[in-house]
Amino acid sequence: MSRKGQLFVIISILVLALASAAAQEDSSVWDKKNEIAGLVERDFASGHAITSPTLPPGFTDNRVNIGRGLAFQGNYGRRLHTTDLLGFTVEVPVVYLPDQDLLSSNDLVPADYKALFVTPGVRVNLFPNTLLSPWGSVGGGLGHLRRPRTVSLTS
Repeated sequence: MSRKGQLFVIISILVLALASAAAQEDSSVWDKKNEIAGLVERDFASGHAITSPTLPPGFTDNRVNIGRGLAFQGNYGRRLHTTDLLGFTVEVPVVYLPDQDLLSSNDLVPADYKALFVTPGVRVNLFPNTLLSPWGSVGGGLGHLRRPRTVSLTS
């Protein structure tokens, strides 16, 4: 997906979510049906071993170290049905990772990548109208990983 396409998707989700939230301004707190959440996070991932029966001869370092990537997450949820015991919400989390570094001595491992994940699902809250409400979520989605274009400086 191009940069313009990614930006269009993110802006569209934000505009839809803000318009829905603004339309519910007059209702009480428990009558609100739309939820919006945003998060900026820094990933701290450990290295992983490369396990393959086809490692090249003399390959001594079989680790991939993952850098600290900055990720942006947005979540839109729409409550479908709520009782005093259970609440059902359809949600669409979107995570965008603009640059994740990978460090390895293996030439087959890319130096970095970009990622976009969209994973719609259903969330079930226990006691949704209380201060603390445990929840569980199930869903699935799509992930798009892309290596950024590399610039060659050969003459």
